[in-house]
Amino acid sequence: VVISYEQAWAYHLSEQHEQAIKTILKAIELLPTPTATYFNRAGQIYEGAGNVPQALEFYQKALALEPTNQIAQQAIQRLSQP
Repeated sequence: VVISYEQAWAYHLSEQHEQAIKTILKAIELLPTPTATYFNRAGQIYEGAGNVPQALEFYQKALALEPTNQIAQQAIQRLSQP
């Protein structure tokens, strides 16, 4: 699962958005228990791909697991501004 997480980020950095999304979603699916870290990463990947609604959805999931998660809080605030 960790390899998929890192691989998803590598795809994201090389702007292979579709592959990054597929890979992070697979990594999340394989987790025994979802974590805010993986949801944040999915949010970052969707945000990088220009899909703000999906990014917000994953940042919200991260925040639901960790209400004090600053990455998710800041991303939601940033993406919710007009």
